[in-house]
Amino acid sequence: MKTLTSFITLIALITTAFGETVEIQGKQIELPPSKVSGTLRNPDILPQVLALHDKVYMGTTLATDLKVLEARVRGEGSTDFNVATLASLTKKIAAADKSAVPTGNPDKVAAFNRAVQAGFDTGLGYRLAMGDDVRNNLAQLTLLVVVAKQNGLIDDKTPQNITDLGGDVRTVTTAQFIRLMLGYGANYKRLWDALKSGD
Repeated sequence: MKTLTSFITLIALITTAFGETVEIQGKQIELPPSKVSGTLRNPDILPQVLALHDKVYMGTTLATDLKVLEARVRGEGSTDFNVATLASLTKKIAAADKSAVPTGNPDKVAAFNRAVQAGFDTGLGYRLAMGDDVRNNLAQLTLLVVVAKQNGLIDDKTPQNITDLGGDVRTVTTAQFIRLMLGYGANYKRLWDALKSGD
């Protein structure tokens, strides 16, 4: 009897990995799919995840999603969910890549991409990300800060928080923030103008 029980337990463990139905003492038992089954079936996707890092700008939502996926793959392996997430992120990154940077002289495009990837040097010991979604967020924040200041809700000394390229929160005064954003915008315009010059 002990051998039969062990055998049934072994069958249950094996089939649980694949989410199958088993029959034990004449009863059909539906076993839930296991996270392990995808890891056993799917190839290792970590190299593909790591290769995508070169295609996204640090500090963007896509870069954050990619870091989360990398941590999950390192911890869980190539589960079905992680494989599906990789496929979705790959499509989003390809779409962002097509829309974010114009075509043109390959050397200029490469220089532009390197400069954007390096971020904006604030002169305060840290850099700010320059990817599309970060620039959009900072533009909205700048508008909010300027309007709040114009309406007397804040002054030049009111603290403002911004996140640097490494993900650390930095606090500056309103006056410093506005100067930083003017420099940030001018720097991006200079990079864009250099990219488009001679086209």
